[in-house]
Amino acid sequence: MTPSVATSPAAPVTPTTEPTDLGPVLTVTIDGDEVSPNAEEIDLGTGEKLLVEIDSDRAGELHVHAASEQFVEFAEGTTKSEIVVNTPGTVEVEDHDTSAVVALIEVR
Repeated sequence: MTPSVATSPAAPVTPTTEPTDLGPVLTVTIDGDEVSPNAEEIDLGTGEKLLVEIDSDRAGELHVHAASEQFVEFAEGTTKSEIVVNTPGTVEVEDHDTSAVVALIEVR
């Protein structure tokens, strides 16, 4: 399943995984080749949604290395998307351009 992608005007963001009423949130900041967070650990239930908010100065793609690989395309500015992993295990989320691992999701 390809995650939905929506864009909105850029706003300052700090990396954090904060639970919301919609579930946990992974905030990713990309400034050129600098990507944060760095391998942030996230616990997620099987089938639970993870909201991904990306604030970037360039377009790109995050790779979600799950049993069924997912790609989160993002534009310059702020992009919001959702990730759902249906197979238990550890899943890496990495920035395609830099190969930086932004999150390690432990799916239970």
